[in-house]
Amino acid sequence: MEDDAGGTTLRRLTAPRAAAVAGILFAVLFAASLVLMRTGLGDDPFVGTQWFERGASQVRIALVLMPFAGIAFLWFIGVVRDRLGEFEDRFFSTVLFGSGLLFLAMVFISSAVAGGLLVYGGTEAPTADVTVFGRCSRSATSTPSGWPECS
Repeated sequence: MEDDAGGTTLRRLTAPRAAAVAGILFAVLFAASLVLMRTGLGDDPFVGTQWFERGASQVRIALVLMPFAGIAFLWFIGVVRDRLGEFEDRFFSTVLFGSGLLFLAMVFISSAVAGGLLVYGGTEAPTADVTVFGRCSRSATSTPSGWPECS
């Protein structure tokens, strides 16, 4: 893009539709991943290892979707920060970015724990103690209330 003096100026990359697309994409991927993870691991953390035979494929699909949801979330945060630009308070910007990164870190940690249950078991189901640990730690990092039995 050229200005009146004939020099070139850099155009700011702003796309309000990009924020909408990224937000919707994040919501769809994240919701699908959470639903698959929740239904694959079951409701009761102390049910044992019966979930492994029927829910392992759902957990694997959820683990594949989660990084794409994280990328869409970072894209959403970046576009929103770019749109607000100079109108945004520096403290608010830091809190928004920091809490977004903390949220993604907790989501990825809970996904890693769920994936660890699959890897730990290999072809046979993990022990009941390992399953309870995995479910309680996943619940503690991904849901606000968690399971009351895990407290």
